Amino acid sequence: MTALRALVIEPSAVLRQAITCALRDLGGFDVVAVPDGALAEGRLLQKRPDLVVADVDDPRALGLAFIDKHARAGNIPVVVSTCNTAGDEVIRALSRGAAGAVRKSRVELVDANEWARIARRAALGSAGDKRFRHAPANGPSPALIVVGASTGGTHALPRVLSALPRDAPPVLVVQHMVADMTEPFARTLGAACQPEVRVAREGDAVAPGRILLAPGGRHMRASASGDGLVISLDDAPLENGHRPSVDVLFASVAALRVDGVVAVILTGMGNDGADGMAALRAAGAITIAQDEETSTVFGMPKRAIEKGAVDMVLPLGDIGPVMVASARRGGASARTRSA
Repeated sequence: MTALRALVIEPSAVLRQAITCALRDLGGFDVVAVPDGALAEGRLLQKRPDLVVADVDDPRALGLAFIDKHARAGNIPVVVSTCNTAGDEVIRALSRGAAGAVRKSRVELVDANEWARIARRAALGSAGDKRFRHAPANGPSPALIVVGASTGGTHALPRVLSALPRDAPPVLVVQHMVADMTEPFARTLGAACQPEVRVAREGDAVAPGRILLAPGGRHMRASASGDGLVISLDDAPLENGHRPSVDVLFASVAALRVDGVVAVILTGMGNDGADGMAALRAAGAITIAQDEETSTVFGMPKRAIEKGAVDMVLPLGDIGPVMVASARRGGASARTRSA
């Protein structure tokens, strides 16, 4: 099988070598690495790569220009490398069509294997399932954001969801929690967020500016209703030992074939959400997982990552801004696609 080709644009010689090694040795890429964007354009004329990894911290790399010229047109997926995945340049990159963002520290210090997997998924996604549907920066918001969490989620969710503007796309949240704690937590979460936050009820409309939290002891699913979505609740058996279950919610959204979904899996014990996130990613969702360092328990994110269901692995403080930027590039209405 012919190896995937990667073009790396990185001004730092040390990082250029680290990225090359990660992509070549762990990702199986044939790699050409150059220090600036001008040289990269020349390489593109010689041979089209399957992936571009472009620095966005140094203007010499011309990272945003590459996204505008190549990724946004759907020609080549571009993964941006940066020292700050929540920085303004990354937010702009994602909103303009970047396939993902990875912290440079992960190449040298943390997990080069994961770094290489993210790059490989971006390349295979573009070449294989045509998953990257880039939209103009000012296009419409996505249909839906879905979030799953367990142990540590009561701390993580306010951090993530407080990044949403008042008119944010609709958000559905499953937090593993007993029934009598759900209403108090919804009030706490509402105090930290601009959109309305409340515990979901049967038949609730999935609407912009609204965050719906699954009630303790009941599964929450999204169902089609006319041109929109509504909530259905049930007492079906436990899934992965939980009710509500993240997998139940995620699988219901994946089955609806809704365009422009952003899915986030946060800290938690066990494997709930991994299968559902894989189904969402296969259906075209942008998928984000919390990293090990900032997770109270790395079980749920780890299982999703191991399953190949995650596009971006981010520290807790970066997830909210990147989620919002990913939502801006989702480019979808709240209508389901025909099968």
